Amino acid sequence: MDRDRFSPLDNSKDSAPAVPLQPGESILAEADGVVLGWQARTILIWWLPGIVFIALAWLETRSVVVTAGLVVFCIGLFLFYASDREVRPRSRRRRYVLTDQRLLIAAAGEAPDWRPLDLADVASTLMEEGIADRAVRRLSGAATIVLILRAPGPKGEPRRLRIGPMRDPERFRGSIDVRLGPRPAGALG
Repeated sequence: MDRDRFSPLDNSKDSAPAVPLQPGESILAEADGVVLGWQARTILIWWLPGIVFIALAWLETRSVVVTAGLVVFCIGLFLFYASDREVRPRSRRRRYVLTDQRLLIAAAGEAPDWRPLDLADVASTLMEEGIADRAVRRLSGAATIVLILRAPGPKGEPRRLRIGPMRDPERFRGSIDVRLGPRPAGALG
């Protein structure tokens, strides 16, 4: 039932291709990415109330100014929501597999091209915490995990890799954090 809340495409584990494991490596956790833009729930939450309010504004006031103002407000609200990187529909969902040594990322599909990331390259993890990110997490049950990498970026700032959005991101993040070891006292996230 939870799977039906997300993308209309079937992404069952039975048809998932094999994960390319190294000798002695085992799978600790798996997660399927979601395409939030295609959720029926997303459409209902963000579009249907706006359409209803616009129709009611016209029926109750017959004022072009009031109705146009509400249309502008609803469009602004939609643009705010649509600007969130988690909501923009992607052409393909992702599949995430955590092993005891690596995080493997691939596009969901028939013949995925697995992209490995050694866990030794990851310093810590965070959850996306912007206003839109928190709203999307509460409404959809999916969120993005941010991996802080050890190697600095070109300007010396920490490099970040976003994975997700995915179902139950706290569980998957917890699995990564267990592999990374304890956090220093006072660490955020």
